[in-house]
Amino acid sequence: MRVQRWIAMTMVMAACGVALAHESPVDHVHRILRMSAQRLDENDLVVVSYRMVLPERAALLQLKAMDQDGDGKISEEERDAFFKHRGEEIAKQLQMSVDDKPVAVTVAGKVVLDPVFGQTFVFEARVPKLAAGVHKGKLVDLYSQRYPGPYVWRASTATPGTGATTQPALTPMTLKVPAIGDTQASQGSTIVLTFELIAPG
Repeated sequence: MRVQRWIAMTMVMAACGVALAHESPVDHVHRILRMSAQRLDENDLVVVSYRMVLPERAALLQLKAMDQDGDGKISEEERDAFFKHRGEEIAKQLQMSVDDKPVAVTVAGKVVLDPVFGQTFVFEARVPKLAAGVHKGKLVDLYSQRYPGPYVWRASTATPGTGATTQPALTPMTLKVPAIGDTQASQGSTIVLTFELIAPG
């Protein structure tokens, strides 16, 4: 249904003569980032929910890119392949560290789409089990250099339900995030977010 809405919008924009030749660096993306943490058997798990709301032009360009065979239709396979690649692309540009040690960020589930051109990706980072106490972390979003715009940064009380392949939590982890609301990322700048993980004793 959401893809059908995108297709309908494409037809309207094309009829109005909107150019879709290439992605423009002036397309601004609104982000809502939420983080949660859990202690598992083997390690500590940090989960990042990364929601982007695209402007119509950027969403239509994505739709155009999905149509790999050029038949004017978007199959489920084409859509899934596109968003799988996009999620992996974003994951590579999310640089996380805990106690100044880099932690790999990977895709943790399928993208969730919504009717207002929103796309929610879920990423996870498995941190070697932390000693009791406070551990400082940082998340650098290099993807924001290409697509600037306002962002919100918050802690989440639960792991987002988007099919993330995570194990059940054994012990809760305390996560502190300096809540940031509607902050503007300027063109060419990088979003740098900080957090604290408080590991149980």
